[in-house]
Amino acid sequence: MVNAAEMDTVENHFKPGNRCLVIITGQRFLVGIQSVQEDTVRLSYPAADFPVAGMLLEIEFHDDLGYARFESEILATPENVGDGLLIRLPTEYSRTTHRGAWRIPTDFNVILKSHVHPRRYEVPVVNLSAGGMLLQTNADAELNDTVELKFHLPGEAAPQEMLGTIVHVHQPDNKAGGETMVGINFINPEPQHRKALSRYVWRRLREIHPDDLGFKGKAQL
Repeated sequence: MVNAAEMDTVENHFKPGNRCLVIITGQRFLVGIQSVQEDTVRLSYPAADFPVAGMLLEIEFHDDLGYARFESEILATPENVGDGLLIRLPTEYSRTTHRGAWRIPTDFNVILKSHVHPRRYEVPVVNLSAGGMLLQTNADAELNDTVELKFHLPGEAAPQEMLGTIVHVHQPDNKAGGETMVGINFINPEPQHRKALSRYVWRRLREIHPDDLGFKGKAQL
């Protein structure tokens, strides 16, 4: 896989010997880059009867921090197993970074107060992680504002009180109406708040995905 330090250019991803995931019609294949020309790339591929020239494919290079995603087109398909795929060399890609904390949907309210405005608002929390929350509100919200937060996590006795920074504001479409979505990062939460947030996230994960967790609902806290 591509080293995390080599993410700056397309050329650093498409080098002979690098490995990547190829996605064709929803199927994933781990392949290697065999050769790179001025505007084409030849990839290893395990079959000879699929896909066909002209089909589109996606390519992902993964590393510890996330992955780079490319789109391309198949130019020539293998006649025999081992011939590989010839694709157009992509020129652009998007970068996805893995979250530092798992985010889960939730259903409680938070009391929100900006340091700039004296009014307090009680608004619903859309989702939550150990690092922040997404709120739905009609309150005035501006990027980089510091806000005071107070909320009760279901299952926790003590209320959580901490500071946050507004890092995302999405205004609704005027025609569609609706409230503003506000993303907040917590500012240096105290250890007891971090532990309470982590406990709540784990409880919610057990509720939402009871069959996907290896401990099958057993207490892990």
